[in-house]
Amino acid sequence: MTSWKHHVALLAIPLAACQTTPPHNEALREARQAYASASLHPQAGEAGGLELRRARQSLDAAERAWADRRNDEETRHLSYLAYRQAQAAHLAAEQRQQEVLLRQASVERERIRAEGHALDAQSARNRADRLSDRADQLEQALQQMQARSTDRGLVVTVRDVLFDTAQHQLQPGARRSAAQLAAILQQHPQRRIRVEGFADSRGSETYNLALSQRRAEAFRDALVENGVPADRIDVQGLGEAFPVATNATAAGRQQNRRIEVVFSDEQGQVKSRP
Repeated sequence: MTSWKHHVALLAIPLAACQTTPPHNEALREARQAYASASLHPQAGEAGGLELRRARQSLDAAERAWADRRNDEETRHLSYLAYRQAQAAHLAAEQRQQEVLLRQASVERERIRAEGHALDAQSARNRADRLSDRADQLEQALQQMQARSTDRGLVVTVRDVLFDTAQHQLQPGARRSAAQLAAILQQHPQRRIRVEGFADSRGSETYNLALSQRRAEAFRDALVENGVPADRIDVQGLGEAFPVATNATAAGRQQNRRIEVVFSDEQGQVKSRP
């Protein structure tokens, strides 16, 4: 007959296994945050619905992998898929919102222009001035999506420029961002910009500096292809300096492989980093 001590030992085995399960997974946490951010975007359902559903499926699979105590590698892989899909959904939603704003601004300009024809010359000039102010308001509206005010001026982080490791080729989303930024620059011909390229911490500092320069030049070329004169654009590679996320994870390194666009003031002066 089996002793009571033997039964106690058998019961202790699964309990000990549960105690060895790590309580936290960083990749899964980042995927959850990315999905939550994308799903809360007002345009997520219309523009990013397909990618959002894919992200939900990948995230559910990652959750199950973690809950079933499968290996960490599978959880990280599924979490990374969910993270990228959520980012794609968020990007699609932001682009749709920007298109809506641009259409609204275009309609407003046409309305003011039509009204101007019915007024005397002075009134028309006054309304043209207000039209210019409305264009500036459009620029301010775009800041809500991807721009921030700094001591150097308006800085736009092009979030869909997610370069592959050791690569400088632009992803399709980056080319769409270049076209959108080119449209804004054409509305503000007095503005100059500096395109800054960045790398993650893999590789030597010398290599990363050269790689980030090539990334900045690739984005500059895309702007030129969309009608921005090359003499309005400065480029600078900053290597692995000024990271925006940890380089200890794949997701963090991906965010550090980025492009930032610094706008000049109205006199065309672009401030350098301190």
